[in-house]
Amino acid sequence: MKRPNETDASVSHLRFSSAKIRALMQPQSSQRESAQFTWTPSAEQLDAANIGRLARSLGCSTYDELHRVSVEEPDRFWRSVVDDLGIPLARPWDEVLDGSRGIEWTTWFFGARLNIAEACVHRWAREMPDREAAWRTYGAAQPMGRLGTADECADAALWLVSSESSFVTGVALPVDGGFTAM
Repeated sequence: MKRPNETDASVSHLRFSSAKIRALMQPQSSQRESAQFTWTPSAEQLDAANIGRLARSLGCSTYDELHRVSVEEPDRFWRSVVDDLGIPLARPWDEVLDGSRGIEWTTWFFGARLNIAEACVHRWAREMPDREAAWRTYGAAQPMGRLGTADECADAALWLVSSESSFVTGVALPVDGGFTAM
């Protein structure tokens, strides 16, 4: 069943031309006279840009259109962002934002639930089973050839709060097996 304001899959076939994407990335006319850029993306980079992919999914061909959708249709906009980024919510939100307690207490994605282990570990193990886990690669790159243990980190923290470190002040204690010294 289609959710209210859900992006219609039929817009996924829309393609931006390089000119449209350049127009999307250009500053407003009032900013053009004073804008000086040190770098401008190539047509290929623009075609591959995440913002262009997001705009296409929302049926927007200019930055102004994309901005309008983000302001006037926040639920549709953020559902598209979550879908585009592939964020696996365990439970979707009830409201994209709840400002009932005032703007300073606004809650975003009210009611949504994210299982961080699923989103950061299990999902990738399922989707890319032949790729080595990042932590394994990172650990092998350490001078000691492994990652530190929780006990090793805790021991350093306990030493810092003990009387044995009473003359130690204003120092950062890297507990990284020599990685920062490389």
